[in-house]
Amino acid sequence: MPTRTFTTDDLRAEPARYRALPAEVEALQWTGTNAAAMTNFAAERFAETAPEDRTADPDSTAALLESDHNTWFDLHVGDWVVRRPGGWFGVLDDDEFTDRYEELEPEEGERGDSDSDLFDLISEIASRLRDATDEGEYHAVGLIYDLANGMTTVAEARAEFAELTLRHV
Repeated sequence: MPTRTFTTDDLRAEPARYRALPAEVEALQWTGTNAAAMTNFAAERFAETAPEDRTADPDSTAALLESDHNTWFDLHVGDWVVRRPGGWFGVLDDDEFTDRYEELEPEEGERGDSDSDLFDLISEIASRLRDATDEGEYHAVGLIYDLANGMTTVAEARAEFAELTLRHV
């Protein structure tokens, strides 16, 4: 981002009113049972909390490594994990989230695959890839990468995967 140079003409001597710019974010609500989807969304920044480790806050069932202070923030069922462009992550409780954001309609051509379709396919690819020994494994790894990063749809990846021949040891 370019550095802005200020002159005395740019500076105000009196307060003025400002409004926050609308920002689009991606968010996923923690349900207490959607750890796979949360891991897919936040990667290593998300971790479930084992029951024996919940001594400080028994209602906290997971944690997120938030971006502002690079510290782990407790997640409670109903909290939202928010990802802004550029990879910033934060946590908002349900009231804060619904006060700040409204859901957008999907844009034309945007992926609409369900999480269960995605994870079923990743599981199928991974189980076959484990024993693969030819160049098909490299293509399968590419499909996993493309799925994980939203660069292909489940239907497209499934069709490509069906054409692969993976030999077993």
